[in-house]
Amino acid sequence: MTDSMSPPPSPEFEPGTVFPTETSHAAKSPGAPADANEPRLAHWIARRVGPYRIQELLSRGGMGAVFLANRDDDQFRKIVALKLLRFETDEPAVLARFRNERQILAALDHPNIAALYDGGSTEEGLPYIVMEYVAGDMLTAYCESRGLPLPDRLRLFRQVCDAVQYAHQRLIVHRDLKPSNILVIRHLAYALECNHRPADAVT
Repeated sequence: MTDSMSPPPSPEFEPGTVFPTETSHAAKSPGAPADANEPRLAHWIARRVGPYRIQELLSRGGMGAVFLANRDDDQFRKIVALKLLRFETDEPAVLARFRNERQILAALDHPNIAALYDGGSTEEGLPYIVMEYVAGDMLTAYCESRGLPLPDRLRLFRQVCDAVQYAHQRLIVHRDLKPSNILVIRHLAYALECNHRPADAVT
């Protein structure tokens, strides 16, 4: 694929190695100030957005909030991450930036980048993104909890670099690339190293 994406998505994110930046449970640091938008975000819980029923808040960034949701139309069952704007707005520039983020994600197809599944608009007219739910561990936490030796850490790092290079070749830059935005899972390893022993995979 050779398409060149024109910028810019939201300040918190330009799609790259990992999308979204909040697809697993958020880790809130001790003593962190309360989020003023928390009550507004809570009203989405149990609501249906398109064919998806929102279950809980996973995380939030500067512009978007990501929820755990499940398909709720009896067609099939699937757990997803659903991203919405954190605030209601009719500002064209904000809505365009969010939709642009969705379009950029739709152009990416890589085993180490969370996939886009669906998208649409809520009854209020707010755009949303439905993407792969990545049930993984933060990169540094994964390495430290397992005491991974340097060669294993480098194998994970190579997977991160591969995803970043894939995005860069399509003129897409992730502007918030950090360990908390990189999740490690195991089930993708077979796709990545099918001729070798199972290894951990990064997404």
